[in-house]
Amino acid sequence: MKPFLAIAAVSACFSSLTFAQTERDLDSHVHGSASLNVVVAGSSMFIELDTPWDNMVGFEHAPRNDEQHALVNGSLELLNNPATLLAIEGGNCTLGDVTVESGMPEAEHDDAHDEDHDHAEAEHDDEHDEDHDHAEAEKHDSTHDDEAHDEHSDSEHATALATYSFACEDINQLESIDLVLFSIWSGFEELDVQLVGETGQVLLELDQQNTVLDITQVR
Repeated sequence: MKPFLAIAAVSACFSSLTFAQTERDLDSHVHGSASLNVVVAGSSMFIELDTPWDNMVGFEHAPRNDEQHALVNGSLELLNNPATLLAIEGGNCTLGDVTVESGMPEAEHDDAHDEDHDHAEAEHDDEHDEDHDHAEAEKHDSTHDDEAHDEHSDSEHATALATYSFACEDINQLESIDLVLFSIWSGFEELDVQLVGETGQVLLELDQQNTVLDITQVR
């Protein structure tokens, strides 16, 4: 397959796979589950991992302490180093582009709210009781809004999307991929896999007892 034809084929495959995955994500967001798309075209292999953050760190809200920040940063480092997550057998493949979209909400620092609160405290002694009551009412409303925001954030679903490209010197000798990520992150229970190659497309499921993807099915 000529290079530009391979690129076009890969783009078409990923477009259809991404559309199918998007529809599934709209229907469900299941902790423990993730999706893996693998496309083998010409002398190239492309891999896309789409997973809830809960599978890796046990939560999907913005990190709230140093420990949670460390968990998120450590997982991002692993996602950016696919050799730690995927053991490729055969093909003599070399890693090319790596793209990781975090999807993890950022920790919020409401400095403006803190400044307003300090200013209200400084004026408290000079205000009349009526103004004090008004300030307390505003403070209550602000606290209620913050709590509602936190509750909303906790209810949102955060996912990470990692995409990798490989150039393989001997694509015909490409045999399999062992999903080592199952042993790294215990939160992964199953992977919905879509494998596309020269001879067609295969849909299957991998889990902690079955971690090896057989590439020869589409060669």
